[in-house]
Amino acid sequence: MSISEILPTFVAAFAVTIVLGWIKKKVSEYNPVGNPSIAGTIKPDAGLVYFVLIIGILFLIFGALTTILIDGMLVYGPACTVMGAGFVILSIPSLTSIQDINWTEESLSGPSKVKFQVMGISRKELNWSDIVSVGLVKGPYYYVEDKNAHRIYWARSYKEFENFEATLTKNCPTLTLPRYELYPK
Repeated sequence: MSISEILPTFVAAFAVTIVLGWIKKKVSEYNPVGNPSIAGTIKPDAGLVYFVLIIGILFLIFGALTTILIDGMLVYGPACTVMGAGFVILSIPSLTSIQDINWTEESLSGPSKVKFQVMGISRKELNWSDIVSVGLVKGPYYYVEDKNAHRIYWARSYKEFENFEATLTKNCPTLTLPRYELYPK
């Protein structure tokens, strides 16, 4: 192997390290303040969802074309196609109301499952008075949990998540939102 073959890998690793460090710094400095409200809805940010959807479509097309047109890419083409299809399939629920968080004066409802760092499509409704804890799972998801261990998840990539968190703090004053960590324990 020559240095010209190895150098791109080291440059990419260095760039990823720098970007992750910058993200960690920005996340630790971020402290949002929202307006509590009696009722409301927060949704995944459509711009982010469309971005992931477009990236998935590009991977899907690139992988399919690579598999068909280039003989030497028998592993990378299908892998790229599968990854693109995964991005597309996992992005679609975020464009519907399945992953919305809705709340009223008495209760809140939202997505209740997270598997492999991906929010699921099942939903639960919890009463504000039944909520006993709030936490953070590996990845970007926060949750509230009731006495029966039912959870509702949300992410800070949701539009106007600050209003929901302010309402949560108002309705459950004994709970403290955990500090976001890029790699929670």
